[in-house]
Amino acid sequence: MPKATRSWVTDLFVLTLLIGFLYSISMSNRPLAPPDEGRYSEIPREMVATGDYITPRLNGIKYFEKPALFYWLQSLSIKAFGLNEWSLRLATELMGILGCLFTYIGSRKLYDRQTALYATLILASSMLYAGLAHFITIDMTVSVFLIGSLLAFMVGNKYPAGKTRRNYLWLMYFFAALATLTKGLIGVIFPGMIIFTWLCVTGQWRQLSSYCLLSGTGIFLIITLPWHILVQLKNPEFFNFYFIDQQFLRYFTDYAGRSQPLWFFPVVLLAGFFPWTGFLFSALKEHFQAWRNLKKYPFELFLLLWASLIFLFYWLSHSQLIPYILPIFAPLAILTGRYISQYINDTERMKFGLGVALISSIIMYIAALVFTHSAPLENMTANFIGVTPLFLGIILLFFKRISGFFIFVSLALTTACLLLVATYNYNQFETRSIKPLATNLVKFIRSDDIIYSFHHYAQDLPFYLGRKVKIVNWRGELDFGIKHQNTKDLFLNDQQLQTEWPNKTRKFMVLKKQDLPYFNTCPSLKYYVITEEGKYALICNQDIKQ
Repeated sequence: MPKATRSWVTDLFVLTLLIGFLYSISMSNRPLAPPDEGRYSEIPREMVATGDYITPRLNGIKYFEKPALFYWLQSLSIKAFGLNEWSLRLATELMGILGCLFTYIGSRKLYDRQTALYATLILASSMLYAGLAHFITIDMTVSVFLIGSLLAFMVGNKYPAGKTRRNYLWLMYFFAALATLTKGLIGVIFPGMIIFTWLCVTGQWRQLSSYCLLSGTGIFLIITLPWHILVQLKNPEFFNFYFIDQQFLRYFTDYAGRSQPLWFFPVVLLAGFFPWTGFLFSALKEHFQAWRNLKKYPFELFLLLWASLIFLFYWLSHSQLIPYILPIFAPLAILTGRYISQYINDTERMKFGLGVALISSIIMYIAALVFTHSAPLENMTANFIGVTPLFLGIILLFFKRISGFFIFVSLALTTACLLLVATYNYNQFETRSIKPLATNLVKFIRSDDIIYSFHHYAQDLPFYLGRKVKIVNWRGELDFGIKHQNTKDLFLNDQQLQTEWPNKTRKFMVLKKQDLPYFNTCPSLKYYVITEEGKYALICNQDIKQ
């Protein structure tokens, strides 16, 4: 095997092992975190249970907010490894690893091995990217497909017209199609917006016709059209809700109630890129020269456009959630990796990034002490989080010259320690999960029992029970599905509950403790408390202890 090929194989293998280990920590010992983990576990569970892989359903209700690809990946994992938290988090973990490997391949093709290694480790150890690799979210999967699409375009542009370039461009369309089938129109809007802007800024827009438009569009449509056509044929109401409400109203209006102040995404970016935030400032300043010399720095310009256009797109949106800006972390990691690669031995340049990382680590250390004050793992948390920034501080204070490579490795280890502590301590702070109560409920219920959720819908309840639940006086995100199907067996109001509850069929109710007084005011709602877990209570219409 040639030396160059051997280095590729070795790097990819070692990176997969290292990142896989970091991302696999506490995959199975954490309850599902509602709402997202509960929702995106229950939909594939129902797909597997019903055999209907076309129409997504949540608690038996049509759910068209997202396309089906992510649910299919989850369904495959369920079939292969069973129904459990580990199997459902596996797809997100593997996608997180794949995004890092894409970053390595793209960076090495565009620059060199050293840049690729730095960029990959920066992405893998940035707090937001690494953190989201531990949770079930659609955003990680769509981000990885966007990374694949945009890097394929960049690498393809290194080659003259011919078979190699065409193959990379086809890959671009392929990954854009998968992104679209994961989260909708942004899968094609983002690559199109970024590529077209880059072509215009660099004066190459006349070459647009050379980018396999016909064959690439064919690849895109072959992948994306079948599901969209099938789901529309089975559900005539699909098109208006999916395209108009979810894709356009959510962006241009506060339709989903997710607006945030202007500082929201800048803070998310700066905190989420920790511990590399200080180096990011320096990298952006260094690579801003791409705007002044477009011919010399075309790839740096593309990476800047990639990050800035997606950031601005969401910054101006009326729908903003933390994971939305995940797609910009790969180009920022590449730019930062390129900067560190060039100046790794320049102590003065490295000191600013180290200083920011040190201050941030100390702040996180203090925050960990505050938040884990009553947790059993308090001492372990303090030790893990405190050692690395303290060690870096000593080096900074007592040595005039600092090894750039040592700085890099130390910061990567800082993030690894923080992630280990955070994931191990997660159970101490996750009070939203219904799992403790659901585990108790499973001990009592029979197949003919009826389960209710009162004035609230715990997204993870159907998953842990392995069955649908009746919901009393709550609609929320299921409102659209309720309007377009017969839901009388799943949804009822307070009056209907007062009629149903007293009959002989055994019924269990999951509710928040604060709602128990309501039952005390209604004579027809006689109940027996079975257990209380956290903020939830479980009651029954019969005394099952007799």
